[in-house]
Amino acid sequence: MSKTQIITGVERRRKFTDKEKAALVLETMESSLAAVGRKHGIAPSALYRWKQKFPPKSFAMVEVKDNPPKSSKPPKPPREIDR
Repeated sequence: MSKTQIITGVERRRKFTDKEKAALVLETMESSLAAVGRKHGIAPSALYRWKQKFPPKSFAMVEVKDNPPKSSKPPKPPREIDR
């Protein structure tokens, strides 16, 4: 039996951050647009647009640390180019 949702009031349009959109696009790589849309309550057409805006090969999830590792050597000064 399928689950039915009854909306009894005015609902505002949900807003997703670019990071959330990118995560959902990555999820479509493992499953269909329709399946991901049903799972999260998002129209497949919206997922399709996000997939065009955030192609899976155009981004990578990275972790940015506040304190980079300290190097024992000081950085090299920039070289001057003779012309």
